[in-house]
Amino acid sequence: MKNRDSGEQTLQPTMKKRAGIPDQKTSMKRRVSSGESFQAQHAWPHVKAYLSFRDICATRPVCKDWSDISQVPHQHCVYFLPDGSNFDSPDSSDKNFRKCLLAATLHTLHCEISSNEELEFILQILPPVKDLTFEINLDDSIENCSTFRWDPYVLSSIATNVRRLELKFFNAIDLSVGIDFHAMKYLTHFETNQEMVCENYDGRKMDVVGYNIDHWNAMIKSIIVNTETLYLMRNHPPPLEFGEFLDEWSQNIHDFPRKIEGHVHNMPFVKFSKTVLEFQPVCLEASELIDFIYTYRTCLMKILNVLPSLDIHFDSDCDDVIKKLWIDIVNPVRQSFGLRKLDYF
Repeated sequence: MKNRDSGEQTLQPTMKKRAGIPDQKTSMKRRVSSGESFQAQHAWPHVKAYLSFRDICATRPVCKDWSDISQVPHQHCVYFLPDGSNFDSPDSSDKNFRKCLLAATLHTLHCEISSNEELEFILQILPPVKDLTFEINLDDSIENCSTFRWDPYVLSSIATNVRRLELKFFNAIDLSVGIDFHAMKYLTHFETNQEMVCENYDGRKMDVVGYNIDHWNAMIKSIIVNTETLYLMRNHPPPLEFGEFLDEWSQNIHDFPRKIEGHVHNMPFVKFSKTVLEFQPVCLEASELIDFIYTYRTCLMKILNVLPSLDIHFDSDCDDVIKKLWIDIVNPVRQSFGLRKLDYF
């Protein structure tokens, strides 16, 4: 029919509907619906990122699209442990849990490996990981150092996106660590209780290096003098070379590290700089006290020998009982250097 004002031929809404032509309101609704669907599709992975990894895995069977969790930016730590109950995580042997791990893109991972089979599996999910705690525990394993197929440089070749790497060995004293800094371009935090061999160190600044000084050498020293914080571990009396380094550091031949921490069984007991020594809270069983006091006093002897004028502080979590314990430990050391005894509070 003709429009009386314009003379143009138009279709009435009823005729448009019969012709299959959407009216303006319907067209707008479809565009809005399409836009909302697009936004929801792209927002959903970010929404799932707030879930625990267990809950993310539980959403996979809902539909085919949800089974792909590789784009979920999951930033929380995922645990691969023989018993994951303490972290609300399935056990590492759980087959469905392993399927989820393979489907995900993980950034933070804490794993405990005790067999060749576990090692072969976990290596598959390491490429995107940025924060990695990697424990090899052969205490109760069917493997031993001779049958465990460990390549010292395996992490350098696979975990190339790692920024922070904590690599600990238990009952595996014959295994060593290889770090290729050319391959691990982003690594700025590294800890191990085992001997370390380094290649292609490029002089980069390190945030943290934790090392067993039983294996002190010139390469390690070249890294430490570019490190903000050093974690010290040991099983035997410190080698002479480390004593020489500590002496040089106290005389400002080396500016770095800015801070050094003494660790026993992965726990810090003292932190010190060139001006301040701070005692940390410790929890000791009576049976451990004698051995630990000997270790602590040996460390304090080394520190006060090169830095006798350090101000003594206590961490804010030290209660009066812990403070008294530390004063009883350090006063005989201070007296041996002719220093004033610390007073009780």
